[in-house]
Amino acid sequence: MPKWTSGTATRRAVLKGAVALTVLSLAAGQALAQDVPAGYPADYSAIIEGSRAESALTIFSNVGEVNWRPVLEAFKAKYPWINVQTLDLGASEVFERHYADAASGANTADILLSSSAPNWLELSDKGMVEPYVTLEAANVPDWSRPLDGVYSISVDPFVIAYNKLLLTPDQYPKSLSDIAAAAAKDPASYDKRMGSYGPNTTGFAQAMYNAYAEHGGQKALDTFKTIGPMTELYRSVGPVLEKITTGEYMAGYFISGISLFPLLQDPTRASVIGWTFDADGAAMGERNFAIVKSAQHPNAARLFTDFLLSRDGQQAVGIGGLVPFRSDVDADAFTSKLNYDRVVQQVGADNIVLIRPDRAVMEKLPEFNALSAKLFNEQP
Repeated sequence: MPKWTSGTATRRAVLKGAVALTVLSLAAGQALAQDVPAGYPADYSAIIEGSRAESALTIFSNVGEVNWRPVLEAFKAKYPWINVQTLDLGASEVFERHYADAASGANTADILLSSSAPNWLELSDKGMVEPYVTLEAANVPDWSRPLDGVYSISVDPFVIAYNKLLLTPDQYPKSLSDIAAAAAKDPASYDKRMGSYGPNTTGFAQAMYNAYAEHGGQKALDTFKTIGPMTELYRSVGPVLEKITTGEYMAGYFISGISLFPLLQDPTRASVIGWTFDADGAAMGERNFAIVKSAQHPNAARLFTDFLLSRDGQQAVGIGGLVPFRSDVDADAFTSKLNYDRVVQQVGADNIVLIRPDRAVMEKLPEFNALSAKLFNEQP
């Protein structure tokens, strides 16, 4: 026969259960409080709780899987319920894909990330950026917040690379004007033996050449006039680095550091390829990101934004091969050994050429693009 419990026993069981629930509730509250980053307000827990219901995040970017991996692993460790999907696209294609999705009513990205300065101004002017104010705003430099709701994830350098076996140490270039002088003196050695981005191949390339010319003035234009016709132009620097390695090219310029530095981990490559920041102007591209207003997972997007700008996030960005801008990261842990401060220490603050969504500079693009096409014999 079943054994019936008395009312007293039942009350004891209820009381025991209530105590257990209270303990569990306190534990849950403590876990939730632990989720709130140090220094953030307690009500940030509402964003965390909101993200639990969303449990996903989609990002369109011009950042590769290798660069993303340590960032996503660190974010997953902090917010394990959020599954992040990234789609690697071209710098301008990031925006084109978003516009196409928005026009068709399809689900689109929650966050866009790209180094194309002109496209950021366009997206902002279209009113498509969510003006989220990060809680890390006080911990990052003003220039890393170029537009309302738009933030930098990194500032990636563009350098001069050269074949050390084809030059004597006293011939190693320190600037673009050094290359121009050498090419003018010995055109046979340099003509069609240099490579770079075509000035009008992408919106990012246009912004980079324009920013460099704004910084260098007539000296930069004179340099372009000399080396432009001698330079073979590309949409990416991979082929340029291969041809420098084989000795087909003497040098390349505006070479992406995040493409070059990993190659130099190979001792054979390092014995052949030398590199330097350009003493005439060290170009550094802001790689920016923003939450879009149509984000399907806005809370997860806010968490990711704050994480990317936090010290932990910036540390993971550097480990992934990009160059973070926070001063409190451990740059010695990075392949490049660089953060923004270390670049400034090497070249000087006045010699930094930031490629960013600067409206005053971008307004000059059409006129400059026509000029650069002539200087580089760039075919339409």
